[in-house]
Amino acid sequence: MITVLTLLSAAQAQGVPYQWRAGDPPEVNPHGVVLWEHPNFTGDWWLANDESNFPNSTVAPNDVGTIVELLTPVGWINLIRGEYLLYNDTASSAATVGGAIANIYEHYDNKGAYQFIRDSSAHMPLDDKASSVKFLGNEDHPYIVLYEHTYYNGDFRVLLTNDLDLRYYGAAAGFDDTMTSIKLVNGAKARICKDWGGYGHCVDVNESIPDLRTVGMDDTVTSVLATHPHALLWEHPNYTGNVVLVTEDTDLRGARGLSPINDINDRATSMAVFGGASVTINKNSAGGNTGTDSVVVTDHVPDLRTIGMDDTITYVEID
Repeated sequence: MITVLTLLSAAQAQGVPYQWRAGDPPEVNPHGVVLWEHPNFTGDWWLANDESNFPNSTVAPNDVGTIVELLTPVGWINLIRGEYLLYNDTASSAATVGGAIANIYEHYDNKGAYQFIRDSSAHMPLDDKASSVKFLGNEDHPYIVLYEHTYYNGDFRVLLTNDLDLRYYGAAAGFDDTMTSIKLVNGAKARICKDWGGYGHCVDVNESIPDLRTVGMDDTVTSVLATHPHALLWEHPNYTGNVVLVTEDTDLRGARGLSPINDINDRATSMAVFGGASVTINKNSAGGNTGTDSVVVTDHVPDLRTIGMDDTITYVEID
């Protein structure tokens, strides 16, 4: 018999605004790749981003996250088109932002020889030959893009899960009362609200909206809830360490998610559940386990040791 763990509060079950609770997981930022002109992270550098490049000098990899605010949506970027034309066949070193996993290709449209990168590389085998970047970490997962202007233009932020306060926290900090269009990718769904924490007037969004004026929500959104089912698994208790995003039935032996490590199989020690998901965590592969080998979780668990599932999860099913 499958063990069922249900921590869903009465307020959540009734669909009232989300409220912060003790032990809530942190916001999870999307990822990006920074490339440098010279080896050892020196010379001009830029972020593979549709909006801006960031020339600078001598920036160490561990400082990138404190400097770069705009992060790249999952997918791929050509370095030989648009404003990246100057950077084609230029990069000699690279580092990831936010736990990115990516391939850097010799030719445009992800063709030719490539280098896999998940941390940093002081000197790339593709020295002065990089022409495109393909992000692998969340390519097939739902994600939400918030845009400053109508029809997906201007400054933007990418969300993989909830951002309950666009004023101060999370991946979209400082973006409150700013967004005028929203794009939903790979089946993402969202609830956008005028006040923090999901309070105030809210609109459920099930498809991209190029102009939020049509629903009376332009320049008024302060919180965004990702309402599609998904879960996050962390390596350590209390939502710390490497993290993997799960949006469908997944064998963790090969899952990368947001994590720069090869997999999180038999490593997860905390997890969070979003979008009303019912998540079955299994000790063995292929799912369908019974008894103590499987637990159904419907809310956050800051320490999987409390339910006897720490460092044992191999397969995850999401309903």
